[in-house]
Amino acid sequence: MDFATVQVEGGLFAADKLDEVAQGKALGQSAADFGIRDDSRLRDEIASAWSEALKQWEIFQEGRSRLPSNDAGTSLTRDRWVIPLLSLLSFENVAFQRSAVQLEGKTYAISHRVGGSEEGLPIHIEGCNTGLDKRPESGRLRLSPHALVQEYLNREEKQLWGIVTNGLRLRVLRDSNRVTRPVYLEFDLEGMMEGGVFADF
Repeated sequence: MDFATVQVEGGLFAADKLDEVAQGKALGQSAADFGIRDDSRLRDEIASAWSEALKQWEIFQEGRSRLPSNDAGTSLTRDRWVIPLLSLLSFENVAFQRSAVQLEGKTYAISHRVGGSEEGLPIHIEGCNTGLDKRPESGRLRLSPHALVQEYLNREEKQLWGIVTNGLRLRVLRDSNRVTRPVYLEFDLEGMMEGGVFADF
């Protein structure tokens, strides 16, 4: 199956696994897994979440259109789009992390975690005017947002998965020993929302 706004890099998932997910046949996709009594109700819930996501995207876009060119848009991206979207996807209590994590003498300023504790899924949220693969020109940070999360996952023994996003693209990363080629699952959120690609949602 072809996905217009979903891309796999580095073989993180096999193509047939994504097909299985798209067909609703993967483990953990039944109505019962979501505490819902039947499949038709689950489809209604997904459609409702999509509708709410589109509304939230419009609110985000309205704010984005007023951003100065030198503003990364971090607060806007986080508060008007990413946190509401994650809530629609049942990520509860995505909490801001005031302190960076120290590992092997290096600092990892992961912005958020599910549940707020160091054991929670790391979610790093950047502004919509920040690229995921480019280190900021200010030189304040030593890594790009993607590299920050990937290196953290590779060094932290307890964490297997993480998310990095700038609101326009969302990547699911996994602990990986491959350093020459990126390994991730990416959702082109901008393409999905602007193109109305409900199937990929």
